[in-house]
Amino acid sequence: MEDHQRIADLIARYQAGICTEAERALVDRVLFTLAEGETLSPEALRSKEDVWAALQTAIREERPVRPLRRWLPYAAAAVLALAVGAWLLLVDSRQSSVDSLAANEILPGGNRAVLTLADGRVIDLSSEQEGIVMQDGIQYLDGSAVPHNLTAAQTHMLALTTPKGGTYQITLPDGSKVWLNAASTLKYPSRFSGDAREVFLEGEAFFEIKKQPIKGQGWDVETHDYASFNVRTTGQTVEVLGTQFNLSAYPDEEATKTTLVEGKVRVVGLVEAQDFAPNKANHAPDKSSVILSPGQQATNRGAAITIHEVDTEPFIAWRDGLIVLDRADLPTIIRQLERWYDVTFEGEPIPAGIVMDGEVPRDVPLATVLRALELNTGIHFQINGRRVLMSQ
Repeated sequence: MEDHQRIADLIARYQAGICTEAERALVDRVLFTLAEGETLSPEALRSKEDVWAALQTAIREERPVRPLRRWLPYAAAAVLALAVGAWLLLVDSRQSSVDSLAANEILPGGNRAVLTLADGRVIDLSSEQEGIVMQDGIQYLDGSAVPHNLTAAQTHMLALTTPKGGTYQITLPDGSKVWLNAASTLKYPSRFSGDAREVFLEGEAFFEIKKQPIKGQGWDVETHDYASFNVRTTGQTVEVLGTQFNLSAYPDEEATKTTLVEGKVRVVGLVEAQDFAPNKANHAPDKSSVILSPGQQATNRGAAITIHEVDTEPFIAWRDGLIVLDRADLPTIIRQLERWYDVTFEGEPIPAGIVMDGEVPRDVPLATVLRALELNTGIHFQINGRRVLMSQ
């Protein structure tokens, strides 16, 4: 009974956010370890022996794919209630590394962006707002104005930029919506003239394009009543009608990935553009062209574009506050963490062959994620300012 009370007290302190760093690290470690299973339901863990077996397997057994499942509050209580007497046994030599992480906490990113005007002036956008609207001037989503001094009668080129650790949303002049992920830039005109709609992206964004009627024939004889919307990157153009898709075109990634959620898009491979301006024909002829259906992803590595059937959720989950891993290798995971937490990983070469499945909330401190990685990979992490040092 005394052990049960200790566990109950620890759960209460953990849920209230008043436990010590060592206690929180211990709870996080158990939760992430037991998440090896597909579910964390009370029915899945029927005895202390089951819990202990799961802990032993998760901590000591090497596996080619290591899950990092998100936990649920009720499941946490069920797991901890069954894990009577296991707490002190989990405190091992890795605790010193956990302590060093907790002492140098780095918080997750949030609403952060700047708007660059055509004359070079930069506006720091409010972190209390989630996005801006380009209609009747520039406004935040709540209707409050963004001071800008733009001339409404003229078309101005603007750039919305999120830093590392930042996200922001924009509603374009035609009503289309774009969510920018961290370390991304969207260049766009203050208004679209005629039937032409074109923007330029570097980084990652989720697009929700609004259909716009035109006169005459459009890009596809089956949909000639609607104007196309073009999203250009340095390596391709995505021709869109009314649809939802995710486009990842980070310079430090080896491929540009277009993931279609709804509608239909054409992905056209291009050579790198020297600059960007609406309707400017400054690219070479097509290298390749493919049409995507929902649930398909186009991968462009600078040569031929390939198409794969995919589960779209891992590629759009960042918009809903999750880092979702779908057999992601460690270098890919580290690049995501660098962009979201605004840190740089340094140290020993990253071991090859480690891949992971699962999901991690993007609203947790970096130390919590590193504890899970440390437990699952055997790599030790130490936070030093905005640097994360890796060692084995």
